[in-house]
Amino acid sequence: TLNTLQRLTRTTAIDADGKLNKYLDEAQLMIQSGAFTPEQAVEFSVKKFAADGVNAFDYFSGVRTSVETAVRRAVVTGVNQATAEISLSNAEELGTDLVEVTSHADSRPEHAAFQGKIFSVSGMHPKYKKLSAPMADGGTGYGTGAGLCGWNCRHSFFAYIEGVSEQLPKEKYEKETYEQEQVARY
Repeated sequence: TLNTLQRLTRTTAIDADGKLNKYLDEAQLMIQSGAFTPEQAVEFSVKKFAADGVNAFDYFSGVRTSVETAVRRAVVTGVNQATAEISLSNAEELGTDLVEVTSHADSRPEHAAFQGKIFSVSGMHPKYKKLSAPMADGGTGYGTGAGLCGWNCRHSFFAYIEGVSEQLPKEKYEKETYEQEQVARY
């Protein structure tokens, strides 16, 4: 349990004091408890960093990010990855190897190709691609930072039982909607 609760957000920012992981893990636990919304948890963490005089994070890649952006990204990613683990567990309990990926109109372009589709977790199903297959090969890249449930991804997936489940209506990717959201976020 200790390993599960520590470093839930798996961030890679430079943080000599360890406060980044501590505050982000607290935010993650606040959300997972059900007592706080993601927005409340982000606000809580940002205020703690502000009280400590922290206003930006430098990543090993050389990128500098505001506290608000770093916290939001880590929280969204952490919550989505925890949800993905639950979805995999649910699929296993239901005895299915298949999952359906959610869709939304403002998906990032690279993710639009796999949203709304069905994938095989093991890759053994002859009809469906392996969930973790690279995006370039028609998969989702699940398990990588750039893939499904990776950095800042809002897609999720859930168990799908062939012949029983009905696919959800797929939201059509709209490049204009995505670009407008990026301008608003900036």
